Amino acid sequence: MCRRFDPAPDHFYNPFCSEMPHKGLLLLVENNSNVALAGSSRTSLCNPYALRCRVLSSSARRLAAMGSLFWLLALVSVFSLDGPVARYGLSHIPGDLQRVVWLSEVFAHGSGIAMILLVVWALDRERRFFVLRAALLAFLPGIVARMGKWLVARQRPMVFDLDKVASASFIGIPGDPRDWELQSFPSGHTATAVGFAIALSYLYPRGRCLFALFAFLAASQRVLFDAHFLSDALVSAGIACFVAAILGDRLLWDARTLVKP
Repeated sequence: MCRRFDPAPDHFYNPFCSEMPHKGLLLLVENNSNVALAGSSRTSLCNPYALRCRVLSSSARRLAAMGSLFWLLALVSVFSLDGPVARYGLSHIPGDLQRVVWLSEVFAHGSGIAMILLVVWALDRERRFFVLRAALLAFLPGIVARMGKWLVARQRPMVFDLDKVASASFIGIPGDPRDWELQSFPSGHTATAVGFAIALSYLYPRGRCLFALFAFLAASQRVLFDAHFLSDALVSAGIACFVAAILGDRLLWDARTLVKP
């Protein structure tokens, strides 16, 4: 079956193929699950489902690279920065800034995320369909981080003797899901905040720097208030990036069709 149609302007987006067709009249040729786009400088012949499931997009590759960088920084932090950052505390931070950091936890908390997504659902009818998928991309990294707490036992900075080397805070494997004081590694709040920031960036790309700032403040709250070491937060940020690299394009690939560059 063939049909002709006029594409959108220059920002026409084909969610199934990685190639971006140029302006001009296109001829859509459908043959079972194969789709061909003709009339552009290059003709794309692809299986939409195969591409959507098997081909990593450039954003997925960037997220995977960021996740690897976060994990590398976490490894360095365990032996160099965890102790000094934990000893730094809040005494050097102005009171107003402390309040801002403390309140930023709402961006990493389930109830706060639910309220934000409720605002999206109420005010942006075009993106209502994506609210549940964005919530999944936000909460799934937190679930993975929670499983990590059960695998590795690490004392939280508030109960650990900070005069010792920070790497000594690791108790062993497996962790104890009943002992909150041994659930420092990794940070579930940070994983949720970073996952939520990535999900919102799919829906509102122009706000991605603001969302990244909110996630950074939420992670800082967990570190500065002695709930986690710096390396815990970095590992959690990496978890969120890897989860988004695997599932982000699968969950929110069609959100990009709503956004003009």
